[in-house]
Amino acid sequence: MKALESEKISGSQFMWLLVATVLPTSLLFIPAVTIEKAGTSAWIDGLVVETIWGIAVVWVCSTLGERFPGRSLVDYSGDILGKVLSKLVGIFYIFIFSYVNAIMVREFGEFMVTAFMPETPLLVFNIFLIGLAALAVRNGIEVIARMNQFVISLMIFALIFIFVLVVQEAELNHLLPFLEGGIKPLMRGALMPMGWQGEVFLLVFLLPYLNNHREAKIAGIKAVILLGLALGIDIGMVLAVFGKAASNYVFPVHVLSSYISVAGFLERVEAFVLALWVGGVMIKVSVWYYCLTLVTAQTFGLEDNKSLVLPLGVIQAVWSITIFNNFREMVDFFVKPWVTFSLFFEFIVPATLLLIAVVRKRGGQSG
Repeated sequence: MKALESEKISGSQFMWLLVATVLPTSLLFIPAVTIEKAGTSAWIDGLVVETIWGIAVVWVCSTLGERFPGRSLVDYSGDILGKVLSKLVGIFYIFIFSYVNAIMVREFGEFMVTAFMPETPLLVFNIFLIGLAALAVRNGIEVIARMNQFVISLMIFALIFIFVLVVQEAELNHLLPFLEGGIKPLMRGALMPMGWQGEVFLLVFLLPYLNNHREAKIAGIKAVILLGLALGIDIGMVLAVFGKAASNYVFPVHVLSSYISVAGFLERVEAFVLALWVGGVMIKVSVWYYCLTLVTAQTFGLEDNKSLVLPLGVIQAVWSITIFNNFREMVDFFVKPWVTFSLFFEFIVPATLLLIAVVRKRGGQSG
């Protein structure tokens, strides 16, 4: 089975889509947890440890996809495992995409309620986000990729803008002592963010839409390096401004943006940052949502994934509300179960498929 759609995206669009699958939510959630676990060494996690992990995920997933150019994972897993097991792989990833996307939608809603509109029902924000994403999914991967080039560039500009304007508040002594407590705190701080960085595994589902499949590995590595730089600087700046007290903030980057005040007239820029962040999250949710519709259609042999957009959207909206009882449950999920859960579907499953494909000599040689 070839890709359901004939749309194609360039190597640079592919790279920026991978950046968008990680950056929007990780910017908000990673600093506090990483600083709590790794202390003054937290910025090393974002800059070095997560980058190494991301490159490993990219290598495995791109090598697997390159062995079966132009084909979907659900399709070529049949060559590797047989038809019955390939269906189970498809159903597994239908669950994964639905579950994780519901969590991301919940993250968005919780942030909006906590930081801006505490009186507004969570469901309002969740439906708003899923509705925007559904429109993007129906228009296809090319439209999502073009939208993302605009949105992600503005997000990166906003990030640089924030850091430049608050640098006067930074105290570099907050980044010392170097490797405080040794390697163990560093690794504890890296575990949860590894799950976010590993979201670049989506490249294995997007690869059939890449103009030249041989560009996947390089584009993926570039995306991981950009993400490592962004997260390292993000965590480092939060730590330099707030010190270890940053772990007490739920969304330290949002608090950081509220510090900006230039000559008494440039203030309250967090509203501008919010608008860009909403756009970034919409792109991220759209990419996961798009992959969900593709995998569902491919698993059940449907010729059109667009007919699935509405029913799958309703399921995700309901699940985003019921998946956690409260905000604390969501935070606890990321601190504990998320590590093992994400490691399994982002790395172990693709690595196992690649290993079996090599041993059984399935597919062509990766390039």
